[in-house]
Amino acid sequence: MADIKDVKDVAVSSQGTKIFEWTYDFAEDGGATGKLNLGVCKEKLLVHRAWIKVGTAVTSTGDPTVSIGATTAGDAAIVPTTLKAAMAINLVVDSAADQLNVLLLKDEVLAIEILVAALTAGRFTICMELSQFDEG
Repeated sequence: MADIKDVKDVAVSSQGTKIFEWTYDFAEDGGATGKLNLGVCKEKLLVHRAWIKVGTAVTSTGDPTVSIGATTAGDAAIVPTTLKAAMAINLVVDSAADQLNVLLLKDEVLAIEILVAALTAGRFTICMELSQFDEG
């Protein structure tokens, strides 16, 4: 599993959540089917919301799907909607309406998985609003 090259810790909200961004870029990350590692959870985290912003249209010669989630514990979906190639520029796919709240365990790996067919172009940013999960 390769690693996504562009990761940013971009903001901390007044509620104590943090927003992280990962940018997939075909020119840097390639488009082959398989998993691209976003990172490993250093502690238990709760994903409150996730969204994807498309900067450059995602294309393919086939009909691929792109999923974002945890690679352990049954591949928990972070963005419930499976993304299709040919995602248009400026498209935003948002999980806010889905009451996300996915628990990620310590040492769990977050990843993008490209399935069915390779991507041939595209750039999109995955954003997640996370907080530390304290069982009290």
